[in-house]
Amino acid sequence: MPEIWTLLAALTKLGLYLGALNAVGRVLVGVVFAPDLSLSALRRGALAWIGVAVFCAVAGFGLRAAELTGALSGLWDAEMLSLLWGTAAGDALTWRLAGLAVMSVGLMFVSGWGPWVALAGGAMAMLSFARVGHVADLDVPWITALLWLHLVAAAFWFGILAPLIWLTATPGDSAPAVRVGERFGRIAAVALPVLGVAGVVMALWLVGSVDGLLTGYGLWLMLKLAAVLAFLWLGAANKLRHVPALAAGAPGADMALRRSLRLEQGAALLVLAATAGLTSFVALPG
Repeated sequence: MPEIWTLLAALTKLGLYLGALNAVGRVLVGVVFAPDLSLSALRRGALAWIGVAVFCAVAGFGLRAAELTGALSGLWDAEMLSLLWGTAAGDALTWRLAGLAVMSVGLMFVSGWGPWVALAGGAMAMLSFARVGHVADLDVPWITALLWLHLVAAAFWFGILAPLIWLTATPGDSAPAVRVGERFGRIAAVALPVLGVAGVVMALWLVGSVDGLLTGYGLWLMLKLAAVLAFLWLGAANKLRHVPALAAGAPGADMALRRSLRLEQGAALLVLAATAGLTSFVALPG
C-alpha cells in the first residue's frame, strides 16, 4: 500500500491539475468566446482556481520534503526545503508559481494587454508540468512540446464545461449557449486530434512496448484511457446531438445538454485522478 505521504501527494497533484487546467481554461475561453463568455465574467472563477493551484503546488512541494524526512516536520524543515528547491521539483514550482502570478496580474486588466499577459502566464504554468515527472525524466524536447500542446488543449476543453453549463441555465435565452456550443464543436475538431495524437504518442514512448501495458504503469495508463474515451464520447454527444437539439428548440434540450456536460465534468475528474495516480504510485516500465 502507498505510504501516507504518497497518498497526500497524489491528492495535492489532483488539486493542482484541477486548479491549473481550470484557471488556464477560463482564460482561454474568455479570450476565444467573447462576448458570450467574456474574460471579465470568468475572472473571479479563474482567480479562485489559481488560488487552488498555488495552494496545492506549495503543499505538494512541502509533502516531498516530509516524505524525504519521514516526518511531518519536513513540511517546514528549512534545510530540506532548500535542498529540494535545487532539484527539478523546485524548478517546476518556480515556473508554476511564476506563471500563475503572471496570470493573476493579467486578470486584473481584462482589456488591452491584460488577456495576453494572462495567456502568457498560462503558457508558463502549463510548461511547468514538463519540468518534472516521467516526461521530464525522458529529456526528449519534442515529447516535452507534445505534452505542452496536450495540456493546453485539455485546459481549453476543461475550461468550457462550467461556463457552458451556466449558459444553458439562463432562462428564456438559449442563443448564447448555442453559439458557444457550436463554435466549441468546430474548435474541438482541431483540439481533439491534438489531445489524441499527443496522448497516444507520449503513452507509447513511455511504455516502450506492448509488454509495458501489462506493468503497473500500463494498467494505470489504460484506466486513464478508459476515462478519456468516456470524456470524448460525451463531448461528441454534445456536438452531434444535444447542441443541435438546443438550436432547434427541442423541449428539454437545455436540461439534456446540462446533464451531459456535468457527466463530462465527472469523466474529466476521473482523467485527472488517473493522471495523479499514474505519476504518484507507479514507475515507468523498466
